[in-house]
Amino acid sequence: MSACSGHVWRYLPAVLLFVSFVGSPADAATVRDDFETRAYSNNDGTNNWTGDWTEIDGQGGGATGGNVWITTGGELRLEDRPNTGGQPSLTREADLTGAVSANLIFDWRTTSGVDASDSVIVEISSNGGSSWTTLENFTNLTGANSGSRNYDISAFTAANTQVRLRVNNLYGGGNETFRLEFIEIDYTVVLTGTDLSISQTDTPDPVNVVNPLSYTLTAGNN
Repeated sequence: MSACSGHVWRYLPAVLLFVSFVGSPADAATVRDDFETRAYSNNDGTNNWTGDWTEIDGQGGGATGGNVWITTGGELRLEDRPNTGGQPSLTREADLTGAVSANLIFDWRTTSGVDASDSVIVEISSNGGSSWTTLENFTNLTGANSGSRNYDISAFTAANTQVRLRVNNLYGGGNETFRLEFIEIDYTVVLTGTDLSISQTDTPDPVNVVNPLSYTLTAGNN
């Protein structure tokens, strides 16, 4: 909601209108998964994802097993044991209709067995997964590493924006895993459909024209 107030001074024969408007034209929102529950349906942001995570994993097992799964410690875990070459992946969609800006954010780490040939790719799609753009290839890493990422994905906002994490190469040896602590999309949507109403707050004096006419204007977004 936003509001504004103004004053009208009546000088015969002209009318002077002064309007002061203060308000925010945008609304910030998030979709997020903290992986605290071992399920692909978690919604931990201010808004919900469009649907659950979609898994591609020849080992099966859903959110609690296989090569793509959520650990009891609250992390998303990706691997490809024993180097099947099937590129296990996880994909999720968000409705970013009307977003003027968006960022994909997560914390990641690798475990001690990872070597430079292992590769996990983070990808983004603005057309429901028909085509993909690589945001980063996590490769050339050795042993335990960790960090945070924040990608500007404003160019990919759509009604069916998708994010995908995919094992691109190897990750099939002992203690070779790629993990996320959380994943989140922060986005801002411009508010539309403003209703404007004007109400008079005092009675004009038709004789003493130096007395002002005072009005209150209220604007609301629907």
